[in-house]
Amino acid sequence: MRKTFEIFTLNFFTKNFATFFCIGVTTALFDYLLYIFLLSHDWPMLLAKSLASAIAVVFNYLLNSKFNFGKVHTMSLKHLGYYGILYVFLILIHTLFNQGLFIVLNNVNIAVFGALCISTFVNYIGVKKFFNHFRN
Repeated sequence: MRKTFEIFTLNFFTKNFATFFCIGVTTALFDYLLYIFLLSHDWPMLLAKSLASAIAVVFNYLLNSKFNFGKVHTMSLKHLGYYGILYVFLILIHTLFNQGLFIVLNNVNIAVFGALCISTFVNYIGVKKFFNHFRN
């Protein structure tokens, strides 16, 4: 058990993960503010959320490319497309965790928080592997 904990802390509690986490929080805030802005300009809710999320993925890609993985990655439209596909899968994984935790725990707040915590680590692994795959 101790070895597992050591591996976990060595892989996740790094400057790279902290930067990823800060970028994620910034992206979530950007997504939310853009969504509210679009709603305030009478956009339909589904369209506003879809557009805000799509733009947030681009924003996240740009920030991670520039500030987190920039030393090993050159930005391109092709990579952005792959990043978008990656995020579709990550959103599906998050949704499945959320639904599974809700079924098991029957508490929406704990399910959302638990899925968010799990998804943060899953997203980090996915994004890190993405940028490592597309190294310069």
